[in-house]
This record gives sequence, C-alpha cells and structure tokens, in this order.
Amino acid sequence: MEYRIAKGWKIFSHIFTFIFFIGGVVCFLQAINPDTTWPVPLAWTGAVFGIALAAYLYLYTVRTVYTLDDHTLTVAGPLKTRSIPLGEIAGYRIGEKQRFYVVTNNHGSIGIPDSLERRSELVAWVRGKYMDVDLLEQEKDNEAILENEQFGVDRETRLQRLALAKKIDIAATVIGIGLLVVSFFYGSPEPWIMAIFFIAPWVGVAVTWYYKGLFKLYKKKKGAYPSVVQLMALSTFAAFVTVAIRGYRIYGYDQHVWQMLAVAAIVAAGLCILGCRQAIVTSGKKPLTYICIVVMATVYCYSLMIFYNCHYDTSPDQVYSVAITGKRTVKGKTTSYYVSVTPWGRYTDGKELSVSSHFYSATAEGDSIRILLDSGKLHIPWYRVVR
Repeated sequence: MEYRIAKGWKIFSHIFTFIFFIGGVVCFLQAINPDTTWPVPLAWTGAVFGIALAAYLYLYTVRTVYTLDDHTLTVAGPLKTRSIPLGEIAGYRIGEKQRFYVVTNNHGSIGIPDSLERRSELVAWVRGKYMDVDLLEQEKDNEAILENEQFGVDRETRLQRLALAKKIDIAATVIGIGLLVVSFFYGSPEPWIMAIFFIAPWVGVAVTWYYKGLFKLYKKKKGAYPSVVQLMALSTFAAFVTVAIRGYRIYGYDQHVWQMLAVAAIVAAGLCILGCRQAIVTSGKKPLTYICIVVMATVYCYSLMIFYNCHYDTSPDQVYSVAITGKRTVKGKTTSYYVSVTPWGRYTDGKELSVSSHFYSATAEGDSIRILLDSGKLHIPWYRVVR
C-alpha cells in the first residue's frame, strides 16, 4: 500500500512553493542589482532562503510516499529514503498535538504527517499491530515501583504511597502555575509573596528527598514516576519575573556582584543536588540534570540577591531631575509603555525607561520627573522613577 501527500495539501504546498520561489527570485535580483537600495547581505539571505525553501517544499510534495508491504515500512522523503523491517518496530508514540510516531527498537522514530492521504488507515494499521510504547514504559515503571522495597514494606503500602505521590505531583503543578500567574499580575515585590516564591523550591527539594527516589527531576507525559520539579522551576521563575523583570531597576553591576552570585549559586546547587541525589542517580541524562540545577540555582540566587538588596535598602536617595523627551508603546499580547528622558548619571545619552500604564498616561513630553538612585543593601545600585 502506498500513501502520498493528499491533494488538498499538495495545492496548499504548491501555492507556498510559488510564493517562496518568487520571493527568492526578487531578493536575488535585488542582490545583483548595483543600484539596489536593499542591504545586500539581507537580499542574498532572502534569495538563498526563499529558493531553498521552495525547492524543499516542492520535493516534499512530489517525493513523499509511505509504502507498506508484508515485510517493511518504507518512507521516501524529499532528501532520502528509509526502510524499516516490520520486526524492528517497537510500537508507536502519540506526541504533542496528537502527532503520531512509529518507534523502532533502537529508539528511532518516523512521524506520520497529517498531510498524508488515508492517514487514518495507516495509523489504524499501526495501532492494531503494535502497542503504545509510552504505556508499555509506564506499566514497566509502575511494576518496578511496586516491587521496590525502598518505597514501602509491602505492595499495598507502595501502592498507597504512589497514589499519594501522584496527588502531590498534581498539587505541585497547580501551585506552581498559580505562583507564576501571581508573579505576572502582582504589583510590587512584597515580602510575604516573595517568601512563598523563595520557599517553594526548597519544599520541592524536601519532598524529593523524603520520598527516597520515588519523585524524579523530570516529567513525562505518560510517566509512572511523579515529580515536583514543576513547582521548583515555576516558583523560581515567578521570583525572577517579580523581582528582575517587573520589580527593580538595576543601575549597574560590579565584579563583586558576579562573585557573590557565583558563590551563592554553587551553594544552592550543591544543597539541591545533595537533597535530590537519589532522584539524580536514576536519571538517564545526568549531565543535563546537573546543568538544569545549576541554571535554576543561579536564577534563584540572582532573584534573592536583588530582592534583598533593594527591598531592605536604607541608604539615602540620590535624586536626579530629568525631563521626558519621548513616549512610545509596544503592543503585543500585553501593552508595554516607555518614556525617554534626558541624560542622568552614567546615561550620558539619556535612557528609555519602562513605566506603568498609569505613569505613562499621567505624564507628557516635557514633564519633569525624578529618578531616585540608591546604593543597595548588597551594594548593587538601583533606582526608582517617580513623578
């Protein structure tokens, strides 16, 4: 049986092939035109990209064919052909947005695209002959958990412990998402909300340590092992959003800031690794796990340092009076507001400042505003903008 690109997709693909080809040709003509007003490197990039993409789309449309016989599944693509003996197919996997993959014994995979004619027929054949590899892995992991005496004295105890752990997993996801949402909508970094943000990751570490390897530091769509890494990551990012993005304006960084951050991140990462060591031991990608822990520890410590430096600063204000020289807004999913001001401090050419919608609407070009510069509790200078 042969399965080619469906007619509707072919028409759609040919239209875009034509558009990209014409775009590439136009860019090429501009690139070789000595009188062009276009930037030449940009024109050459557009020419190569447009023509190459048009060629790929054309080859994909006319050459793609899936062939199924009694012994093999053969996939002819735009650039190469691949044949897999049916005996080497381990099963199938359903990915994001219901993408369907045929998985081989060596962990390779072949996607079955939505653009294929009679796709449902081919998918149904694979489903009827093979198993979902994710479900098989989940059953295998479930059995390993229930047979592991480290997770309970008997099978019934382990089953109850696993059920509780999965409830904790769900709660961690809900709380983590809730904290992230709060970080985007909460006004200023208040101590009580920041305390929650900074404590939540260590709650995740404590849970992972307490359950002695039952909780992992990764999440799988159909995995049997629970995890609270989502709470650790989302609460850390929530603290960063609240402090570094929406909270405080840093005037500049000296070398001592990076030295403090490096030491703090190493200590935090070490404590996290120590607490989660049993989860890390069984990780299949230990280097990636360590890298993620170090990155998350660095973001966490940076947010903690900036919050402590700014919120608990009692140094006297250094006041700069400046005038607004321009205003603009940037519209996307949300609207951002900016005002440009006259030179002050080390900004000898002036500076554009991000402000609230209320501040933006309450001021006009030519208005005088004040910038309050403080030295910071940890000697990291920061500033505020007031009317």
